[in-house]
Amino acid sequence: MEQVTHGDGARVSIGLPVYNGERFLDRALTCLRSQTFREFELVISDNGSTDETAAICARHAAEDGRIRYLREETNRGASWNFNNVVRGSTADYFMWAAHDDLWHETYVARCVELLDARPDIVHCYAGGVSIDEHDRPLRNLRFGPDLTCDSQSERLRRYFSNPTAFHSLFGLIRRSALGFTDLMPNCFAGDVIFLAQLSLVGRATYVDDRLFYNRDFDGRATRVLTESEAAAWYDPANAARTPSSRFTQLRLVGRAIRRVPMSMAERVRCALTLLRWANWNRRFLLTEAMATLRPSRP
Repeated sequence: MEQVTHGDGARVSIGLPVYNGERFLDRALTCLRSQTFREFELVISDNGSTDETAAICARHAAEDGRIRYLREETNRGASWNFNNVVRGSTADYFMWAAHDDLWHETYVARCVELLDARPDIVHCYAGGVSIDEHDRPLRNLRFGPDLTCDSQSERLRRYFSNPTAFHSLFGLIRRSALGFTDLMPNCFAGDVIFLAQLSLVGRATYVDDRLFYNRDFDGRATRVLTESEAAAWYDPANAARTPSSRFTQLRLVGRAIRRVPMSMAERVRCALTLLRWANWNRRFLLTEAMATLRPSRP
């Protein structure tokens, strides 16, 4: 694994996983380097790219000592890559960044300001706008559910009822909260599982300004991949497995309920909330169970 350069003493770690991102990567890195909040490290994990990604990353790392560039020789999947930037970072605040997104120059500063002022909050993100391949706005992104309440079971219930703010995955998170999660699971909808687990750890809120720009374009993985293909995108080993994202969600959220500190009464309420989610998803769970039991073709 190659390491180019890095900076020390950062308050924020930004983790950018990438695979063959030459089309938008330079723009994203320039945008992150232009943040008004300067005390950050940017950890890039290149998952065996075969295009100009390595050259783009090396150039930016040579120009900016805050950048640490890690390169893997083979593609180990999006899940591994998302988790690798966490493992390679050090700061008390952590933020994932996608190689094709953009951010207002005050994005990191506004999130840091909120977390600094609110020690009871473990996760914050800003409002977002969907943009096309030419940076033109398409639509506003929906804010997520109100997760500022004290009750862990109520936060989980609210998240399950409205898991729509996928861009909250790219918000700022206290590192101390990450240890109670499984980070990015290696299955389809891994981001949904991670955010459900995080809702159990602590309160979340958002900056009520649209400072995040999420790229939406033809060929984007979330548009063109089937559930089976997306599972293999998360982890190439999934190509030989039967998709079981709902069972994985049931198992991992259940594990977080056991792992996260809470009263016994609240733990029971969280378990009941998870059982209600399983009941809502019983048709999908049954389909996954039947597919697992079905004999594989020779």
